[in-house]
Amino acid sequence: MISCLVTHLSRNPQGAPIGTESVINSDVLDIGRGAACRIYLPDHQVYLHHATINRGDDGHLYLICHAGIEIRVNGAMMHTVPLNIGTHIELGPYEIIVLPPAQGCDLAISVEMLEQHQLVRDRAIELHKKSPLTIAALGYSKRKISILFAFLFFLLFVVIPLLPKFSTSLNDWQAELPVTMTDSWRPGELSEGHDVFGSKCSVCHRQPFTAVSSEVCLECHGNVPSHFKAESTHAKDTKKMNCTSCHKDHNGKFGLVLHDSSRCRSCHANLKKQKPDTTRSNVANFKSAHPSFRVTLPSLENATEPLRPLLNDKAAVVEQNGLKFSHLAHLNPKGISSNKGQMIMVCEDCHRRNAKSKNFAHIEMQRDCQQSGCHKVRYRDPMVGVVPHGTVGEIEHTVHQFFLNQISTTGTIPKEECRDIKGNGVQRSLGCVNRLTFNLLKISLFRKTMSCGECHEITGHDSEDMSWKFAPLKINRDWFPLAKFSHSKHTVTPCEKCHDKANSKLSSDISLPDIDKCRECHVGDKVADHKVSSRCDSCHQFHDGLSYPVKAGIKPTHVDPTQK
Repeated sequence: MISCLVTHLSRNPQGAPIGTESVINSDVLDIGRGAACRIYLPDHQVYLHHATINRGDDGHLYLICHAGIEIRVNGAMMHTVPLNIGTHIELGPYEIIVLPPAQGCDLAISVEMLEQHQLVRDRAIELHKKSPLTIAALGYSKRKISILFAFLFFLLFVVIPLLPKFSTSLNDWQAELPVTMTDSWRPGELSEGHDVFGSKCSVCHRQPFTAVSSEVCLECHGNVPSHFKAESTHAKDTKKMNCTSCHKDHNGKFGLVLHDSSRCRSCHANLKKQKPDTTRSNVANFKSAHPSFRVTLPSLENATEPLRPLLNDKAAVVEQNGLKFSHLAHLNPKGISSNKGQMIMVCEDCHRRNAKSKNFAHIEMQRDCQQSGCHKVRYRDPMVGVVPHGTVGEIEHTVHQFFLNQISTTGTIPKEECRDIKGNGVQRSLGCVNRLTFNLLKISLFRKTMSCGECHEITGHDSEDMSWKFAPLKINRDWFPLAKFSHSKHTVTPCEKCHDKANSKLSSDISLPDIDKCRECHVGDKVADHKVSSRCDSCHQFHDGLSYPVKAGIKPTHVDPTQK
């Protein structure tokens, strides 16, 4: 604890000192013009926190300046000053002198503003007192000046900005001026897409002092999808949601779109109360109040809408794609046999990102499945050959042509397979070719568990009269068509961290991450350390592809309405 006797000195007109004493007790004595300083020096030449008086390790008292500040002590510039009796310190316009301490005090100082600084301050105060401070003191009428300025303000900021509204030629002329007639009404910079309008405010603001209506926006943006289907019973709610509810212009080049989630939450946080018949869940925050994701599956036969089960409904989330495929076999860490030896496969061997789309490129048989000689479509009995990977008709034609050429070249018909075929030579030859083709397809290519049947579900094995049928392929290209997601932004994360396919034996298995996996990295609106802040529009679009009713005369979005 430091006990300091501070004497503030001033001078009377005769030059005699007048002192005001006060005792300050504190562990540290702050000096400055800040209100919290214990030794208060109210002059602009003094820093808010100029210096402190501390007790050193040796028990002596020191005045220590803050970083970058020095003071004059006995004529020399110093940063740290031992407070010995008789020390003269110049701190801004003040002179501090260390005096012999009084009884019961550790330190005694006097503080006085230097004479030359006091004279400058006194002159400024005297000049301020003599200066006229009111309009009346200058000899003018406040009423007349107020009326004059009111008229000028009304003329400059009401009448002149309104004039272009009543004259198209005047509007075009003023729009080319460096400072336009409507600039005083412009609250901020237009967005990047609307700056083509320049100062022609009337393009959007049809009525003065009236907000821009949605009908005006739709003159250019009529093909922007709605938030609801046109036939939806909730479509009427769009009348309550004007375009300007979310799109407020004059907020800079990129300020037109509202990214804050509060507008979304105003409906979706309590959606079931507002719409008791809705099948959608309440959503308030991605981190803690968001349901499981819905996946989109190909629709069933005769269905008009795709299936959209919740991802946590494991019984419903099954892909019937018409293929047989085992990720377990292909992702064997020891590798799989190929014409090039043991080959260790990774996800990227088949799943290639498409630079032009958010989805992956389609898997192609020749490029992805036959890249190392695997999965060649071969037949071995009664002879060896290769057919293209194509339609049933293409494969039948290839095999049919092979046998036709063989019989035409040799001129003989196999007796064992074709001995019971009746007719003339041509009829017997064609009948034999058909039978040989069917038998080879049945026992070699179109077996249920081998060759083509290794990947496809095949029917039509019973007789030559039945046509071969392969189960139609329904490979899902987009699991979340109503959401935004980019794999390119997640390349730092290994595939298997989100997609558990290494142990999958069936192609019907869907290994998509649910929301809990995403929450390991993503949180809601609020920023959190080492997490990614995610707003509603991080994944969703308000205008998500459900169209407005078609309106006659709607202009396309690229039309500039200023060019009539």
